[in-house]
Amino acid sequence: MSVPRLKEEGPPSSLRAGKSASFGERCFFPPLLQRLRRPQAEHVACCDSRDVERRGSGDRGPLEHWLFLAPGVFRSNPWTHIIAPPHGRGASELSGTRPSCSSWRVRWFTERMWEEDYVPHQVLGQVPQWEREYVASHLLQAVPRRRRPMELVAAPPRMGKGRGAISSIPVGNGEVTPYGAHESEPLEDCTILVLRLRGMYGEGCTNATALDAQYAARGLRRAYVLIGEEERGCTRCQSFVESAPLVIRNYWHEDCDVYEERGKVLTVPLGIRRPSNAARDQRDLPPSRRPYIWAFSSKEQNPDRKEMVTRFMEHTFVGQNSSNVKVWYPGELKPQLYGEWLCNAKFALVPRGHVEDTWRLAESIDCGAIPIVTDGGAYFTHFMPHSLTERFVTSGNASNMTSRHWDALFAEIDALLSNPTALDEHQYALTRAFEAHTLAWQSKVVDRLHSVGK
Repeated sequence: MSVPRLKEEGPPSSLRAGKSASFGERCFFPPLLQRLRRPQAEHVACCDSRDVERRGSGDRGPLEHWLFLAPGVFRSNPWTHIIAPPHGRGASELSGTRPSCSSWRVRWFTERMWEEDYVPHQVLGQVPQWEREYVASHLLQAVPRRRRPMELVAAPPRMGKGRGAISSIPVGNGEVTPYGAHESEPLEDCTILVLRLRGMYGEGCTNATALDAQYAARGLRRAYVLIGEEERGCTRCQSFVESAPLVIRNYWHEDCDVYEERGKVLTVPLGIRRPSNAARDQRDLPPSRRPYIWAFSSKEQNPDRKEMVTRFMEHTFVGQNSSNVKVWYPGELKPQLYGEWLCNAKFALVPRGHVEDTWRLAESIDCGAIPIVTDGGAYFTHFMPHSLTERFVTSGNASNMTSRHWDALFAEIDALLSNPTALDEHQYALTRAFEAHTLAWQSKVVDRLHSVGK
């Protein structure tokens, strides 16, 4: 019997054709559990959802007791006709003990900007996910609030305006009343929540803490991916970091180290905004065969970037001519042209933005360009291995460097350009170390989530 793969984007083929779902389209058998990467199984109904709702969870037939599924498989997909057991107390009564989270639901409580691919496919690239839901249009306003019914009548929830707008969440005694477009949706076990607090002032922290309190009150397992926290450490929202079981975040900050040691925070590097197969195909092209010496483009301006670009434009590198340096600053290229420049360059400028880590670092290495960073490499050593950071070409803080420092940097680059074998070996070691580090931190994400999901 062939069992079709379930996809998020639509119903089984027979349903699309207007037919009733076959038994094979509605039910999975135990041998498929390993293929679904869900080793923990428990009894659930495998029949038409309306039938179960009509008969009630305590009136299952014999067929439903010998079919098995992992908890929560495609739980909200209306096309699967799979009825997951209730979480919390109901799940414990069915299985005796609560099974580990074998897959996670991902809910976005922020706009999906540059991180739209990064979160599900890079940060959570090795994590079994069964649904990725975007809580559209109201960001953190979808957070359930604790309000008495009379309070809701007297003071309806305030909906904010603009990209960063949120609504405050009073926390106190009273019924839990969700609000917004998803007010009828319950909080669920085994959920990863994507949040962005930067730019939301104190309200973002208050709302995130209140959100976690709602999950904790129900005994629901959860973890958070906190994005966009440039220049912000863990003490900026200490109440949230203390209460959350796990916060996966970008941008290393020294005051997060104590939470890293306790296993509550995991700092991961920024990744690639727009991954492409072309970039990965180009990764192993030796720099000795690449046409451009260095490349850079950015619309974001700061003193370090301006000084770095100016100094590089003033220097003539070994083998340089009028066409083998590519720079557009300040300015923004179309992604395809930017990728073509970067993936055909021997070196890529990676000056700091608000902090040292930028998307440009991973994008450069992803297509095999050797990054030139601006902090002497010190920032990256806090969360990257020496085998990787030693392959960066490093300068100091560009706006504070003397002519002697710039001369030393250019001499290092010219020495590599003068020795194609050494240049190629340098790039090869860089890309291999980058691949190993990526696998290592993605595996650490899986391990931490496994601990939280027990």
